[in-house]
Amino acid sequence: MSTLNALISLNSMDAKIFKNQDLSLIDLPDYQKIQTQFIHQNYIKILRLQTVFLILPILIFIFCSFYFQFGIPQLFWFIFIPIVILIISIWFIEIEFGYKKRTYGLRDHDIYFSKGFFVHKETVLPFKRIQHVEVIQGIFLRWQNLYAIKLYTAGASSGDLSIYGLDKNTASKIKAYVMQQNSDLNDESTS
Repeated sequence: MSTLNALISLNSMDAKIFKNQDLSLIDLPDYQKIQTQFIHQNYIKILRLQTVFLILPILIFIFCSFYFQFGIPQLFWFIFIPIVILIISIWFIEIEFGYKKRTYGLRDHDIYFSKGFFVHKETVLPFKRIQHVEVIQGIFLRWQNLYAIKLYTAGASSGDLSIYGLDKNTASKIKAYVMQQNSDLNDESTS
């Protein structure tokens, strides 16, 4: 009986403490009111080159099939070639038009990144969730002297947000800003 009374008193305390009020959508802040910047213009060359490297094995397969006459039925080619052309066309459209949608921006408490033409994705990552920041330069980025910044949060091994196509100065400044904001947030929470 005393357990039942304790549960009833806890429920009545929770009802007094917990509030879940309705919010008007008009009163919510607009996350898109942020000054964004485009990634470096040379990054599109890297996207195009990566696409060529992905398409090359398919073209080699098609060439070898015709040259060495693997005996693949004609019906296969009537289906395979149009599908390959369609996928390559969609891929190139995504690169050419999606490139213009790659923007990033910084605010006091978060970082914003958007990308994609067919599937547009916008990411807002609060600084307080960021555990680790990396500035990297792979082989394709090195070709154009560009960098990428990867922001990691707890529990993610591949990075929660990666922004490719930044010059070294911009990538370093973003890293320093994120680290400073994260440090300031940690200092506020401990005091």
